[in-house]
Amino acid sequence: MMWIVIALVLLLALGVLLWLLWQREARKAGKVMRGAIGIPLIMLVLAAAGYGLVGYNEHTSDWLNDQQEYRSVARAIIAGESPERAASEVPVGALVRVLQAELVKNPSAMGWYALGSLYDQLGAPEQSEEAARKAVAMSPQEPAMHLLLARALIQRAGGKLTDPALAELRWVLDREPTHDGAWMMLAMSADRAGRYDLAEQGWQAL
Repeated sequence: MMWIVIALVLLLALGVLLWLLWQREARKAGKVMRGAIGIPLIMLVLAAAGYGLVGYNEHTSDWLNDQQEYRSVARAIIAGESPERAASEVPVGALVRVLQAELVKNPSAMGWYALGSLYDQLGAPEQSEEAARKAVAMSPQEPAMHLLLARALIQRAGGKLTDPALAELRWVLDREPTHDGAWMMLAMSADRAGRYDLAEQGWQAL
């Protein structure tokens, strides 16, 4: 709630500044502005009323509670450490919200990878792809990041292999020719896409 107080104080300060400027200009013009002190008070009242009617919705308290309860878990994941509280014990939706907020302040490849994996669990391939691309950008030599991106691209295509996804899988297989997960993803998605030559290659490799 501290940010609310800060916002109201800043708004009041802005009102006072406007009042002082108007008073100065009035004196220059030889006029007296009576009652202008009410301007900052009106701004403060309007801000409070606006927050009460619009700014604070039914989900705000849940969001703030999630931030407080799961922030330590998110920060440990971002740092690549084992959290004191198992991530599996945290609701996926809540962990996604907290991770998003923490990654804005402290981005990391592992954090983006975790967020992309969570989005994959939630069935949100577009968001998973976005997070995976950020993970790849921060850790381009890590095969897991490329596999997550490939999976997101495949899921966006309804489970079918696309050329961009194939490029990511090829990148992994060029470096780890016996990577079962990459071959399995290739075989299954190629089969769904009707690219049977690639599917056969994948099944044979497995």
